[in-house]
Amino acid sequence: MIETGSPAPAVPIASDLGSPTLLLFFKRSCMTCEIAMPVLQDWNGHAPEVQLVGVSQDSVAETDEFFAAHDIEMDVVYDDGDFAVSEAFDLDGVPTFALIEDGRVSWISVGWHREQIDELGSRLTAISGRDVELEGIDALPAFRPG
Repeated sequence: MIETGSPAPAVPIASDLGSPTLLLFFKRSCMTCEIAMPVLQDWNGHAPEVQLVGVSQDSVAETDEFFAAHDIEMDVVYDDGDFAVSEAFDLDGVPTFALIEDGRVSWISVGWHREQIDELGSRLTAISGRDVELEGIDALPAFRPG
């Protein structure tokens, strides 16, 4: 997996997005993605200073179905063909969450780790200048592998 502090890979998603950007790599068959994505998308409306982008390893139709089933709304990039974006980030699995600031990977996590998500929340609060509380986070487990 790409290391924190590394330059964001030179792939369309990294070069076309403003900073800071939170990338959420997911696949609809991933049970951990199913619980994490609806909660994390709360940042979409509460911290507009951070662009939230899903990176789907599924087709457009499969992604649309997943988003509709879980009431998810966010920008999405489709990586279901050759997985170029996922490979550029050298993913170990999904979900993977990567925060890009000033062209560098400033934070990255695989799976659901409540402590790491809390750390991400603190970082996003510092960026946005407002405290962001995620609805439903208390109902999720402390840890769930990707």
